[in-house]
Amino acid sequence: MLYLSVMPTAHIEYTFDISDFVYLKHDPEQRVRQVIAWNIFKDGEIMYELVCGSYQSKHYAFEMSKEPDMAMKTTN
Repeated sequence: MLYLSVMPTAHIEYTFDISDFVYLKHDPEQRVRQVIAWNIFKDGEIMYELVCGSYQSKHYAFEMSKEPDMAMKTTN
């Protein structure tokens, strides 16, 4: 006998797409990073996996921007 389980679907809204180029708001050098993955948790929380050269890190959307903060780059 074959049983199929139907999982409820969830609508998840994300701020950045995979392959988007972003900047970390708290990075004084304002290095460009690329979104390579989403980590979606049970409670709907999303963390973005970013790559900058060979360095990978995970961040929340509020830490990221699509545009560099030139004021931070020139003052630090």
